Amino acid sequence: MIVCFLYDSGFAEKYIDLILRDKNATFKKPLYHKSVEQLLDIPNIDGIIIPGSRKENDAIDYDPKFLIEHIRLLSDKKISSLPIYITDSPNTLIDRLESHLNYGIDISSDDNVHIRNAKKLTDVQLNNIIGIIANGEDAISRHNQSNEWGSYRLSEQLGFLEPNLKDLNDIQESLSESLYCTGVGPDFVVWKYRANLHVPS
Repeated sequence: MIVCFLYDSGFAEKYIDLILRDKNATFKKPLYHKSVEQLLDIPNIDGIIIPGSRKENDAIDYDPKFLIEHIRLLSDKKISSLPIYITDSPNTLIDRLESHLNYGIDISSDDNVHIRNAKKLTDVQLNNIIGIIANGEDAISRHNQSNEWGSYRLSEQLGFLEPNLKDLNDIQESLSESLYCTGVGPDFVVWKYRANLHVPS
């Protein structure tokens, strides 16, 4: 089954909308992690179609590169390794995705999807692209993520003392919208930092 995000496609059997931070905002911001988590509930996915840009009059703050990276960082390898087809892509996006192009991506400047042009990633390829994503995070982003992670761990410990701590869920959601990777060892083994605790302490 081929699924598509944000806009419907004649090449997809199932359409998935992005989950928005505030549906009533003038310029809407997607919650990327929550949006891609919807893929985990869909059986037998063979590929994912995403738009290369938002439609002209669509007031959404959409970044296809960020959506791709959140897909690649999902903990379920059956989903994170799927081929991704990008339609209606401007040249500027092709330049931004240069490091991704050898990793299960097919880009089209129109709305056509060429299913045979992208393949599912091997484990080695998936680890490589996660490493590329991790290296793309600047030092300021990593410092901010460390601060947020510390807040989460503290709140989690408090949650054991007070199980109904509501702020913990808010912190989890906030952390999930960031991209969390860290390298360990000379071969840059990459762990996926997620608020669902697939993380080394």
